[in-house]
Amino acid sequence: MPRKASSSSDIKLKPADITQMFGDAVNSIVKYFYKPEKERGSLTVLLCGELGVVYCLELVFNQGFRSSRLFRNKFYIWDFLEKNMWHFENALRDHDSKMSDTQRAVYESYCDVVSKINGSSSSVGKDGKFQLFVCIGLRDHLIQPWFQALHRTIVTANMYEENSFLRNPELFNQILQLLKSVGEFKITLEPSLMKASVKDANL
Repeated sequence: MPRKASSSSDIKLKPADITQMFGDAVNSIVKYFYKPEKERGSLTVLLCGELGVVYCLELVFNQGFRSSRLFRNKFYIWDFLEKNMWHFENALRDHDSKMSDTQRAVYESYCDVVSKINGSSSSVGKDGKFQLFVCIGLRDHLIQPWFQALHRTIVTANMYEENSFLRNPELFNQILQLLKSVGEFKITLEPSLMKASVKDANL
C-alpha cells in the first residue's frame, strides 16, 4: 500500500534503483497479459502489492520532493496532486490561454478524477487516494499524459528539485517510456479495489 511522501526518506535509493524497480514492476504487468488467462495471477497484487506499480510510482514522486522537509513529514504526494489540480483549473478558466484541445482534455480529465476522488468519501485517506489516482489513470490510459502535464507546471518546479524524475528530462523520459509500455494493455480494476463510495462518484 502507498505511504506518506516523506516516509521514503528513510529509503536510500538512487534514481537508477527506482527506475530498475519500476521497470521490473512494469515487466510483471507485461508478462501477466502475455500469459493465457487461466495462468494469470492477481493483477491487483501487481498493481498495488509489495514492489508493485503504485509503490514504485510513489518512489518516483518522492524522489527530489523538496517539500517533504519543509512540512516536517506531514506532506503527502496527494497534496502535490491537488495543488496541480488547482493550477490546471485556473488555466482552464483563463479564456486568453492558447492551450490546444489535447492539452485541455488532459487538464479536464485530471481535474475531474482528482476532484471525484476527493469527494468520494472522507474514509479514503491520502495514501488511498494516490493509489486510486494511479489505478484509474492506468485503467483509462491517462497516467502517461497526466505525468507529462505534471512535468511542465510551476507547481512541480516549486516543489521538486531539478534532479527529480518530474524535472530532470532524462529521468522523466525513462519513466514516460515505462508508462507507455503499461498503456498498451487494457487494465480492469477488481471491485475490491474500487470502494463503494468511489463507485458512486462514477469513477
